[in-house]
Amino acid sequence: MEWFNASIYSRLTQESKETARKAGFYPINDVLLPFMPDDNKIILLRGGRGGGKSNTIALRLVEECRTEKYFNCYYGRKILDRVRGSMHKELGKAIAQIGCENDFNYSVNSNGSLSIIHLKTGNGFHAFGADNPTSMKGISDPTHIWCDEFDQF
Repeated sequence: MEWFNASIYSRLTQESKETARKAGFYPINDVLLPFMPDDNKIILLRGGRGGGKSNTIALRLVEECRTEKYFNCYYGRKILDRVRGSMHKELGKAIAQIGCENDFNYSVNSNGSLSIIHLKTGNGFHAFGADNPTSMKGISDPTHIWCDEFDQF
């Protein structure tokens, strides 16, 4: 997967956009592009609504889940019930964007599991909510922790 500036992507013809996607290129908000190859331990992204932060993070995490030897991501918000409509949905969209729906065991149903497992590697995503201590008890050997709306914790 390769990342490139959304400002360049927006100027492409529809045919060129499709060709780029099929070749594994994904447009990222220009401001967030430097974050993509970043190996820092802690990354805090801020900005206005609709800036593409969650999509950028989800795309990066899904790609790492598919390619890393060991990947164990915990993702959550202050309130567990809000995870499905935001972060879980964004991870599902990223999986579909990349076109690897059949590589993962996950549910988009409103009552389905919030876990997302890559079938080939066993790597996965596990949801938590800070309002539910039980959902945080099982956090074990994480490689990534993605917190959305961190200012609410």
